[in-house]
Amino acid sequence: MGYLTEGVGFLVVVFVIWRYVVPPLGKAMRNRQEQIRQQVDDDYRRAESETDPETAGVETHMFGPSAPPLAPPLLFSEPTTMVAAVNQTLAKALEEDPRVLLFGEDIADPKGGVFGL
Repeated sequence: MGYLTEGVGFLVVVFVIWRYVVPPLGKAMRNRQEQIRQQVDDDYRRAESETDPETAGVETHMFGPSAPPLAPPLLFSEPTTMVAAVNQTLAKALEEDPRVLLFGEDIADPKGGVFGL
């Protein structure tokens, strides 16, 4: 008998939720959807009635002034490998500019990782 009454009690709870809780939630959701639809329609109508923006100055502030080209930081007196050139350039940049930071794999590795950087 306990199993039957537990099952009936569960069904009663489901019925009460379905009958008295779900419909108001559904109505609230439909009301909110209608409010959102109305807001989107109003915003669209307002945007559509505005004049088109001027296109003449659209590129005015797109780019900053060009920086003058700088000489390379290092001049090599003899041929060198790409890895050596990168290492020397990074070392000089780290010495001269406190804003330069290096992040990545194997940065602190004394061997410099796969490429010896």
